Amino acid sequence: MTERFTLLLEIQGEPGVLTVTIVEACDLVAADNNGTSDPYVKVRWNRKELHKTKVVKKNSTDPQWNDTFIVPNIPPTPVVITFRVKDYNILSANVDLGVYELRLWDHIKTAEGTLQADFWTPDLEGAKQGRLHLRLEFQPKSRSSSPSPKLPSKMTLGKNFRGSLKNLASFGA
Repeated sequence: MTERFTLLLEIQGEPGVLTVTIVEACDLVAADNNGTSDPYVKVRWNRKELHKTKVVKKNSTDPQWNDTFIVPNIPPTPVVITFRVKDYNILSANVDLGVYELRLWDHIKTAEGTLQADFWTPDLEGAKQGRLHLRLEFQPKSRSSSPSPKLPSKMTLGKNFRGSLKNLASFGA
């Protein structure tokens, strides 16, 4: 019973569109021999890659990306998006620098009107150190601008206008 109650508490969102900006990272582990890393971030949700940032080459351990992407179909159910920070290597396998799992509804609270978040993550999991700076903006589908009503085509207007004239003519007869 407790597990079900917890699950229901997690379902706090509503359908909508999420804009994510991976702003920067700080204090990443230096994975290369020269004391730096060539970091990038892979973003996954539901076993699908959503986005991959560019590699920041020859950087220290504090890369800046300012990389924005959109996730168009966010459901009202629990959403966990995984950010995996890696070090790019040409001659050997890329090295994991840590992982952050974003639980969307912990940051976006549609019922309270909190639709934006700008925050530093806790230390990345699986790493001694390192954090990500993320910016989120959520647009609920229920609050998105409603489409403008369809205006009748010229042809429809013409037929309706001629029909109205006929009705007027028959009315006067």
